[in-house]
Amino acid sequence: MADAAEMLSGINSHLFVVGFALLISWATIRLHYHQIANVLKWLVLCALRLSHTRLWLERTGAGSGSCDLRTSMPQTRDEWSTLVAILGTTISPYLFFWQCE
Repeated sequence: MADAAEMLSGINSHLFVVGFALLISWATIRLHYHQIANVLKWLVLCALRLSHTRLWLERTGAGSGSCDLRTSMPQTRDEWSTLVAILGTTISPYLFFWQCE
């Protein structure tokens, strides 16, 4: 999140790390579960809307060139490390729930 915020604002990402850590810590301690869940639901809807917009732009041809995101298999060691990190942080929480059964 900090790197994305840095790309949008140009402010050093280290400041955003501290800011996001404080915000998430405060929300975890002070807010009720249903309040946090509602915020996360809206964030998911926003993410889905962004995907829908990209597909719509691709279909209409309005975004040709500006929304060009092509995927390919990782080629370098760093690319594979990034892929493993993303998949590991996505799959690991589910394994804890499966082991509890």
